[in-house]
Amino acid sequence: MTTKQVIAASLLLLAITGPVSTSVAQECFSGSEGRQLLEQGQVVPFPTAVRQAGISSDQVVDVQLCRSGGGYVYRVRILQADGQVVAMNIPAG
Repeated sequence: MTTKQVIAASLLLLAITGPVSTSVAQECFSGSEGRQLLEQGQVVPFPTAVRQAGISSDQVVDVQLCRSGGGYVYRVRILQADGQVVAMNIPAG
Protein backbone atom coordinates (compact mmCIF):
# COMPACT_ATOMS: atom_id res chain seq x y z
CA MET A 1 0.00 0.00 0.00
CA THR A 2 1.41 3.41 -0.93
CA THR A 3 1.70 6.25 1.57
CA LYS A 4 -1.13 8.12 -0.15
CA GLN A 5 -3.36 5.04 0.02
CA VAL A 6 -2.61 4.60 3.73
CA ILE A 7 -3.39 8.25 4.41
CA ALA A 8 -6.58 8.04 2.34
CA ALA A 9 -7.72 4.89 4.16
CA SER A 10 -6.97 6.47 7.53
CA LEU A 11 -8.86 9.63 6.68
CA LEU A 12 -11.81 7.74 5.28
CA LEU A 13 -12.08 5.77 8.50
CA LEU A 14 -11.83 8.98 10.54
CA ALA A 15 -14.39 10.75 8.38
CA ILE A 16 -17.07 8.07 8.50
CA THR A 17 -16.89 7.25 12.19
CA GLY A 18 -18.29 9.16 15.11
CA PRO A 19 -16.79 9.75 18.51
CA VAL A 20 -15.98 6.73 20.64
CA SER A 21 -17.33 8.35 23.79
CA THR A 22 -19.14 11.57 24.46
CA SER A 23 -18.79 11.24 28.22
CA VAL A 24 -15.24 12.61 28.28
CA ALA A 25 -14.59 16.00 26.71
CA GLN A 26 -11.39 15.85 24.66
CA GLU A 27 -10.05 17.71 21.73
CA CYS A 28 -10.76 15.41 18.81
CA PHE A 29 -10.20 16.17 15.16
CA SER A 30 -12.27 16.22 11.99
CA GLY A 31 -11.15 14.48 8.81
CA SER A 32 -9.44 17.60 7.42
CA GLU A 33 -7.68 18.33 10.71
CA GLY A 34 -6.55 14.70 10.93
CA ARG A 35 -5.25 14.89 7.35
CA GLN A 36 -3.13 17.92 8.28
CA LEU A 37 -1.66 16.10 11.27
CA LEU A 38 -0.85 13.09 9.06
CA GLU A 39 0.70 15.23 6.34
CA GLN A 40 2.80 17.11 8.92
CA GLY A 41 4.05 13.81 10.32
CA GLN A 42 2.63 14.52 13.78
CA VAL A 43 0.67 11.24 13.82
CA VAL A 44 1.17 7.84 12.24
CA PRO A 45 -1.46 6.50 9.85
CA PHE A 46 -4.22 4.56 11.57
CA PRO A 47 -3.41 1.22 9.88
CA THR A 48 0.17 1.49 11.16
CA ALA A 49 -0.93 2.31 14.71
CA VAL A 50 -3.41 -0.60 14.77
CA ARG A 51 -0.81 -3.02 13.44
CA GLN A 52 1.74 -1.85 16.05
CA ALA A 53 -0.88 -2.39 18.76
CA GLY A 54 -1.39 -5.97 17.57
CA ILE A 55 -5.02 -5.45 16.63
CA SER A 56 -6.63 -6.64 13.42
CA SER A 57 -8.27 -3.79 11.52
CA ASP A 58 -11.26 -6.14 11.06
CA GLN A 59 -11.94 -5.79 14.80
CA VAL A 60 -12.28 -1.98 14.70
CA VAL A 61 -15.85 -0.77 15.17
CA ASP A 62 -15.07 2.96 15.16
CA VAL A 63 -12.16 5.35 15.60
CA GLN A 64 -11.44 8.99 16.31
CA LEU A 65 -8.17 10.90 16.43
CA CYS A 66 -7.85 12.94 19.64
CA ARG A 67 -5.31 14.89 21.65
CA SER A 68 -4.45 13.20 24.92
CA GLY A 69 -2.01 14.68 27.39
CA GLY A 70 0.95 15.93 25.38
CA GLY A 71 0.33 13.73 22.35
CA TYR A 72 -2.26 12.10 20.14
CA VAL A 73 -4.23 8.87 20.36
CA TYR A 74 -6.66 6.97 18.21
CA ARG A 75 -9.69 6.32 20.43
CA VAL A 76 -11.07 3.05 19.11
CA ARG A 77 -13.78 0.57 19.91
CA ILE A 78 -12.78 -3.02 19.24
CA LEU A 79 -15.08 -5.99 18.67
CA GLN A 80 -13.70 -8.95 20.57
CA ALA A 81 -14.14 -12.62 19.62
CA ASP A 82 -16.77 -13.05 22.36
CA GLY A 83 -18.90 -10.27 20.83
CA GLN A 84 -18.11 -7.63 23.43
CA VAL A 85 -17.04 -4.18 22.31
CA VAL A 86 -14.26 -2.53 24.31
CA ALA A 87 -12.90 1.01 24.13
CA MET A 88 -9.19 1.68 24.12
CA ASN A 89 -6.63 4.28 23.15
CA ILE A 90 -3.86 3.51 20.66
CA PRO A 91 -0.86 5.87 20.56
CA ALA A 92 -0.89 7.88 17.33
CA GLY A 93 2.35 9.80 17.64
